Amino acid sequence: MYNMEGLEDELTCPVCLELYTCPLLLPCHHSLCRRCAEAFLETHPDKTAGAQAACCSVPPAPPSTEGKLESFACPTCRKEVGLGDRGVHGLGKNLLLQNIIDRFKQAQSQWKRDAVACLVCDATPPRDAVKSCTNCKLSYCRDCLPLVHPSRGVLANHQLVAPVESFDSLQKTVMCPDHKNKPVELYCKNDKTPVCSLCKLVGKHKEHDVAALEEVFETKQEELQKEIKKLGRKTEEETRKIKELEIRKSAMERHGSQVNKKIKTDCDTMINIIREREVAMMAKVDNVVRDDTAKIQTPINSSQGKVKNANSCLAYAKEAAKETDPACFLQTEQLVTSRVEQSANKLRRYEGYPLNPTDRVSVDLSSVKSLLEGLDLPHAPVISPEKCKATAHEATVSWDTGDSKGYKFDVLCSSVGNNPISMLNVEGNSCEVKGLKESEVYSVTVISKTNSGTAKSDSFNMKTKCVPVLPPTLPSTLYEKKPKGKKRASQPAEPSTQTAMQPNYPCFFSEKIRRLMDDITTHSASPKIRKGISTNRMKTGKKP
Repeated sequence: MYNMEGLEDELTCPVCLELYTCPLLLPCHHSLCRRCAEAFLETHPDKTAGAQAACCSVPPAPPSTEGKLESFACPTCRKEVGLGDRGVHGLGKNLLLQNIIDRFKQAQSQWKRDAVACLVCDATPPRDAVKSCTNCKLSYCRDCLPLVHPSRGVLANHQLVAPVESFDSLQKTVMCPDHKNKPVELYCKNDKTPVCSLCKLVGKHKEHDVAALEEVFETKQEELQKEIKKLGRKTEEETRKIKELEIRKSAMERHGSQVNKKIKTDCDTMINIIREREVAMMAKVDNVVRDDTAKIQTPINSSQGKVKNANSCLAYAKEAAKETDPACFLQTEQLVTSRVEQSANKLRRYEGYPLNPTDRVSVDLSSVKSLLEGLDLPHAPVISPEKCKATAHEATVSWDTGDSKGYKFDVLCSSVGNNPISMLNVEGNSCEVKGLKESEVYSVTVISKTNSGTAKSDSFNMKTKCVPVLPPTLPSTLYEKKPKGKKRASQPAEPSTQTAMQPNYPCFFSEKIRRLMDDITTHSASPKIRKGISTNRMKTGKKP
């Protein structure tokens, strides 16, 4: 079931802000009401008020050829739309959009019954029409029909249908924009547009590759269905994210309400002193909740905008996918598919949102009733990332709380699969956390404490470093090259001048490889080992 509101946005003319009436397809793939386009030719392009009035009122008289503009700017993208000798009649009708509008009106009529007024009736207001003539393009009420349009004589062959608001919707054939009164029959793969047979024989598509409409229709419709499914999945994911954010927002508000309720209860017990502090503490809680909810509201609004646009595009694409007429479908298939892909790309971009704690502040007044004059909630610590550092097994955490006189802090470091490490009752604005594991990501939270309550900081992720494990130094005799034809004279080792070649082993060698390197170090001086290595190289053909 598509979003009715979102679909209506897609079917609204950008000039008259009403549902399209006889929509024309512009070269830029946007649409415009025929009467709005005619109004643009009679008025200056920047005076849209005249266009709105022309479209929303009675159709204007046939315009004269004098003073007409040869082009106008598209109201949506502002690109110049050129007109030939045929003027507005040279622009093709967007039948796919018209068909979707007809289905939309039919769906709306199930909820809201809007009768079609008789166009020849003298009554005020006009009576409801019972029939419309497709030849006369007029609608008649029950009294006017037998008088003005009798079913005899030359009018007997006219086609009477159920009352319709627009007779433009009765045209169901896509006509070629280059050859008047010639329906499209083929699909040009080069220009990706439906064309008629004359375009292929003698027109500008003569050298292009064409295919049958039905063949391309099935392929393009399947591609659009796939894009619709992708956009649907992305929309569902974005909707789930909105729900998660809404849950966190509600939890913040509930916790703030609970804290305020506890403050109120304790303050009533200490009524003689607590009144002036009550307002300050509740205001602080409200400020914290307001600040946190304000932070989380931004990604909510962003996601809601994406979902609204995606639902709008999705509804339009679904309606386009229902089209059974190949020509109507392929006329704007490229635009619809492009918009679906653009909407999916916008949803694909991940925008992180702040993971503010839902229970940032809390209060406990049981032990401080004798200290009412100093009653206050602590400020939430703000972790300073530029001052935080981590080694392999230790980390320095720094934070700021403004006036932290009398504050004590708890520092919590937690990681997945490991027991959390806590540093309790820390004084000052920094501390050293020890006992961490190397190459591990820890979520750090600082909690400020006073005799009245606590306040949590935002979570901050820190990653410990990896300690490189170097292999033992191998004897240099394994790396030295013997000079050809000469025997090397035995000389005492000079550690100060010789440097053993050491390969750059990574720090994640397994224990088995390390034991093997230890064995090589221990037995490399043995003549049997060196002889075995040389024999193996001769067999394999490898050079030392």
